[in-house]
Amino acid sequence: MRGPIHLRFLVTVHLVLWAAMAFCLAPAAHAQLLADEAAFEKLVRHMETIGEISKTLAAKVSVFGAPGNRKRGALSLLEARTIGLPRMRILGDVAAKYDYLIGIESVPEYYKCDFLDRVDDVAQFVSECGHEKVVTHFDIACITLGGDNPVDKLDRLLKIAHFHASEPDLAGFAEPKCDHPSVAAKLKTIGYENWVVIEMRQIGTDLEALETALDYVSRTYGFN
Repeated sequence: MRGPIHLRFLVTVHLVLWAAMAFCLAPAAHAQLLADEAAFEKLVRHMETIGEISKTLAAKVSVFGAPGNRKRGALSLLEARTIGLPRMRILGDVAAKYDYLIGIESVPEYYKCDFLDRVDDVAQFVSECGHEKVVTHFDIACITLGGDNPVDKLDRLLKIAHFHASEPDLAGFAEPKCDHPSVAAKLKTIGYENWVVIEMRQIGTDLEALETALDYVSRTYGFN
């Protein structure tokens, strides 16, 4: 059932498994936004693979959230931005070729990320990038773990294109730690109408944790 936010679940198991396999087989292990040209070229090829997957599944957003693909290392923040911005525009061109969006996720230091670890930094980076296919992704657990109030950030951000309902360490929803009710209310207030996606690691071997997550997120974010 549709509500003010469109919550959609893809339950076609063979397609999900195929997509996961394709993602794992893509050359992502040494693909880097900020490293040498060879490592960046691997990232470009990886995003091409993501583009092929997005076409097959009719997916419109790819979340750029793996901290391992944006390691800053010894680079200063200024150096990282100087290198990262033109390269992200190149990735934006790849996304345009396949007609999908790259949603940059703020990944906190808690997850060993050292670049674009706060949502304000991501929003500024996206603005300076200036590419229509590079957008801001909002993950409630990442923002909470980064020390920010996600409700306040939703008030201040001009636009978000994609949203993760998640918990710290990608835990389940049996005992939620994040303030999902307040964030859900704010999403409705600001008129968010895109995806609300559950991000959660596998818990156990049955469907109980998944059913719990579906039930909690459906009720909390306004879908019955």
